[in-house]
Amino acid sequence: MDFSRNQNKFDVSDSRSFRLRGGQSQVRGSLSPDNRSDLYSVSIRRKRLFRATLNRLTHNATLTVFDESGDRLAKSKQRGTRSETIHRTLEPGTYLFQVRGVGRRPQTNYKLRLVAQSKTDQLGSSSPDGSSSSELMTAAARAPVDAVGNTLSTALNVGVVSGTLRYEEAVGNLDQADFYQIALGDRQLFSLSLDNLVADADLALFNRAGTLIQNSLHSGTQQEFITQVLNPGQYFIRVSQFSGETRYRLTLSANSTSPNPFNAQVGYGLLNATSAVIQSGGLAQPTFQQQSELSPDIPWGVERINARDVWEQGTTGKGVTVAVLDSGVDFTHIDLDDNIWINSDEIPGNGIDDDGNGYIDDRLGWDFVDGDGRPMDLEGHGTHVAGTIAAERNGFGVTGVAPDAAIMAVRVLDEEGQGFVSDIVRGLYYAINNGADVINLSLGGNSPTPEIRTAIRDAFNLGIPVIMAAGNEGRSVPSFPAQFAAQWGIAVGASDRTDRFANFSNQAGFTPLDYVVAPGVSIPSTLPGDRYGLLSGTSMATPHVAGTVALMLDANPTLTPSEVETILINTATTLA
Repeated sequence: MDFSRNQNKFDVSDSRSFRLRGGQSQVRGSLSPDNRSDLYSVSIRRKRLFRATLNRLTHNATLTVFDESGDRLAKSKQRGTRSETIHRTLEPGTYLFQVRGVGRRPQTNYKLRLVAQSKTDQLGSSSPDGSSSSELMTAAARAPVDAVGNTLSTALNVGVVSGTLRYEEAVGNLDQADFYQIALGDRQLFSLSLDNLVADADLALFNRAGTLIQNSLHSGTQQEFITQVLNPGQYFIRVSQFSGETRYRLTLSANSTSPNPFNAQVGYGLLNATSAVIQSGGLAQPTFQQQSELSPDIPWGVERINARDVWEQGTTGKGVTVAVLDSGVDFTHIDLDDNIWINSDEIPGNGIDDDGNGYIDDRLGWDFVDGDGRPMDLEGHGTHVAGTIAAERNGFGVTGVAPDAAIMAVRVLDEEGQGFVSDIVRGLYYAINNGADVINLSLGGNSPTPEIRTAIRDAFNLGIPVIMAAGNEGRSVPSFPAQFAAQWGIAVGASDRTDRFANFSNQAGFTPLDYVVAPGVSIPSTLPGDRYGLLSGTSMATPHVAGTVALMLDANPTLTPSEVETILINTATTLA
């Protein structure tokens, strides 16, 4: 489905009907280059809790649920052939479940299973396996006594959580659920992680009244994780068996203090890559050892946001593609050439659109200025941006924030650094439709262009965070498209070596929007022709954030754009 044409709207008559028998149904299907997605509809008469599972995949695919008007409600976007799961309470109405292939030539088999449970999101209703919570607690009450209470009334009282706590216990047929009671003394960015599993178990977080706040329901032995900003008060955690018998390790982390309040000049403060990756929930180790030695190939901005601490834990952006919509990228640069995104389904130089995406010979991305498959940078700006995101960690030159991420080169600006709205819009949809995980927009203007706004919205709805430069006019509000961060994406201002807000940087403004600050003054990075140089601007700050998002998605590929934005603003630190 080409979202650039239909903006994510569906015709229900094009879908296949899902008939629920006994509250569940399943179907097997396949996708191909001629059939890139399948759509299934289900109509419900009363409020139901749905669990949709997509598995038996032979290649990567995503699972998305939409309402009848085509608005996205939830999406599961695991990498490779890992199972996709969506767990959501739906009101009466008609809903659409889309199975969509990933890549230029999707080819996969799949099994889609839909289970509907009659429940509200309360502890006193049903459990993930369909039994009622009272039944679950009764069974658990008969289980052998362990260190953790098996019922809500006997939940293990952890007390006030500060820092990191770990518990190792087990759930199974006789001990189907473990309950923990916690308290928070002030507003916290709270993280839960469930790992070391040998069978399927799930994780849930409830408030004091028993209302479900968030759950994690990955398939098999995949790690479960939850990240939420929580107010002071009492909460409950449930670890529950889904199938089999398993020991588990539960990690609770409340390391960050209350998030910074929004500031009209600097938004939520200075980017912190280490804290952002920790709070993404994808790392078992919640704290890092500070590095004592500086390395000459690591720019000061990369050091300042603490990115190197993340690399030491094995998180380097590998498997994440960042689209750079800019003046192009020198894809032959010695510090970038191994990290350039390659369209593996396109045969270079044969004059044929091998992958059927509408672009001939787009092996290295696309040049919307000259209309060809060689998005070479003739100005320097885009290559500099790309280096800050993903210059290779090879001991010379510079090293990017995410040194193993892939750069998708999309040229939308000419050799003077100017571009047309139409090219930027087409560039956005190229990135959306060709596998970008993050989009970097180090560009801007003074007009709120509806077409760009729509494209950014569509990227957000399809699970792609968009990072946008605030602009360099020294104004009290960001330029466009950064102002769209009031709804979608992140706006980025610039700071210097002393953590002071750059005088050229456009400020956040009085209307709250997702805005952080990153290093943007005298930033060393790559330039065309195997050169290096210093540039300043919010354009240089923005790729620090895009690279950090690549690290976050490497650590936790299931993060939604909304979760990415929340984590970034709540882990930012105060500027000088």
